[in-house]
Amino acid sequence: MISPRHSGIRPTSDRSKEIIFSWIHFFLKDKIILDLFAGTGNLGFEALSRSARRVIYVDHSKIATRLIDENANLLNFQDKITIIKDDAFRAISTFSKNKKKFDFIFADPPYKRALSTRILSDIETYKILAVRGGVIIEHCIDDVPMCELKSLDLVKQKVIGETSISLYQNKRG
Repeated sequence: MISPRHSGIRPTSDRSKEIIFSWIHFFLKDKIILDLFAGTGNLGFEALSRSARRVIYVDHSKIATRLIDENANLLNFQDKITIIKDDAFRAISTFSKNKKKFDFIFADPPYKRALSTRILSDIETYKILAVRGGVIIEHCIDDVPMCELKSLDLVKQKVIGETSISLYQNKRG
């Protein structure tokens, strides 16, 4: 996979990826994945390599969307992806208006912006997660989600250094 140099894009570490996929690898077959703040696309490509059906990538960066496209070509996944160059929150709203639901949502927002609360709140409010679907959010340990969630339950969490990986499951439809 092609990774950026000096672009501000922070690919998910191999250790984080190992943890994430140890939690969900049995549940990926034929699933539809949304990868928010997608960066290089490595989480979505890993999901595709483990039998996910399709990945929708969202990133506002032209560099990131170009990297995802180049990596899709390199990995021969062009027919299994859609790349959307947009703000993640605007995309969530658009998916809701179009009644799109996702089996898994990956979110790896910029660490210094403390976005985990808003991401989880918007995913819940706009109802874009399928019943029993999962949200995996990678965030700084200081960025603790501060909202009361009605339909998302925290089911697993792992801290690695300054990074926290949290898995939430949708308990409602």
